[in-house]
Amino acid sequence: MKKELGVLLLLIAITNLPIAQSFDVYFLSLTWPNSYCNVKTAPCQPPVPQNFTIHGLWPGFLSTGGTVKDCPVPALEKKQVAALWKDLEQFWPNLRATDSHFKFWGDEWRKHGSCSGLDPATYFGLAIQFRKAINLLAVLGTEGSYVYLF
Repeated sequence: MKKELGVLLLLIAITNLPIAQSFDVYFLSLTWPNSYCNVKTAPCQPPVPQNFTIHGLWPGFLSTGGTVKDCPVPALEKKQVAALWKDLEQFWPNLRATDSHFKFWGDEWRKHGSCSGLDPATYFGLAIQFRKAINLLAVLGTEGSYVYLF
């Protein structure tokens, strides 16, 4: 019996950006939805995307792979991401059927975005911009290509 990869969590280090002094890199964390849905106990929301989705954009340290998190900021408000809503639903959906997309985005904002030095619209917009620029399915399907996982 062939075992399926449990959860693929891909971290892509992005370093050529103006960032706050308390960290030196953004990690773009991507999830393969089918694997995520196969290993989580909570059911996933149909339809399950058939492409990598954003799990988070995490400020951190390239040398250690550690992240900065839980900085004090106000909670995310829907109006702060209203212009990005459609893209967020496509590229950064909450896969779990038990919670809303907005709850997931709010949790990621509180945990990681809060330390990014960015306002919510810029933080979420930057993550979407990075994800749109990366066609990971094409890269993984190219012979001789390499993907570095942290």
